[in-house]
Amino acid sequence: MPETSPTEEIGRLIADEIFTKFGWRHCGPYNQNFECVEQEKHRKTRVKSHPGDVVFRFPDPYLGMDVYMHADLKSYAKSTLEKSDLKSILRDLAITVECANKSPQWAELYDQTDGNHVVHGLLFIYNHDQGYDKDFLSVLQQIGNGVTQLPEGKRLYVVGPERALYLYNVAKDISDLQGQQRLPFDDCISFFHPDLENTRIQTQMHGPATVEMLLSPWQVLRHRDNSGRGIQHGHVIYYAGAGDSVEEFLYLLDYIFTYQLHDDSGTIQIRIPNGRADAANTFERAKARYGDEYWSVQVDSQHQFQERLKRITCALVAQRIPQFSTVEIGLKRNG
Repeated sequence: MPETSPTEEIGRLIADEIFTKFGWRHCGPYNQNFECVEQEKHRKTRVKSHPGDVVFRFPDPYLGMDVYMHADLKSYAKSTLEKSDLKSILRDLAITVECANKSPQWAELYDQTDGNHVVHGLLFIYNHDQGYDKDFLSVLQQIGNGVTQLPEGKRLYVVGPERALYLYNVAKDISDLQGQQRLPFDDCISFFHPDLENTRIQTQMHGPATVEMLLSPWQVLRHRDNSGRGIQHGHVIYYAGAGDSVEEFLYLLDYIFTYQLHDDSGTIQIRIPNGRADAANTFERAKARYGDEYWSVQVDSQHQFQERLKRITCALVAQRIPQFSTVEIGLKRNG
């Protein structure tokens, strides 16, 4: 079993905080290697195994089966991240995923289903000194799509430094709203997955967020309180954009009405962790324009349409930076 340094441990702590809040379950051991079953193909002549930092599991409503995310968790300072060989890291993760889908040892360590599942790869990169200021997506795009050779139906997903911090703030905000009794407990929360043009929901399980949702421009949380605490039902939409323009909010409002997230009594809160200071005001202008220009395509009267719009609000989320002490982590591991 590989050892991890306190700095590397930060990546796991952040990932756990994020993904468990979105309904993912941790499976099996941390930091466990498993034997390579394609040693000649993968050129595993010296180290004949693949690493596994952590494996998460969630049910995919489109596939109708469980998805396992075999995760490589990185916690880098700016200088280390800038020098990292992402191409090599992704290649290694790709061959790990290939073996994970075939390996009896991997299944013995992590599989908690009847075998009807798929294993994808997740590269999670957290910048622990918050100094990285490059466009990570552009860096990733420069690597190109042909860097990895994955079996059909298997995928690699990358959560870069900016998205990792965004998801951390979303997870923290959900916990804060629950603590303020503005959201119900986790068992009364689910994530909304719409029927898509070419893909329909295969199961009625709407609980956890899919990895695609976590990497999309917004995440839609729906809630209905069964605890008797008097929390009004509705939706919370976390938006990853900055709220620069009326047009981007018009697009979001169109999504809300296209998929009928509104009803006669529920609320819709749009919350923006990375928003500009005037994003809420820009949203109000977008809402006024949407009410004037788009109401006629709805079955509602203009008055009913305006009343629905009033129940859609927008607010900024104060961004928080995780604080970890490598000394404290080291003491806990050695204690």
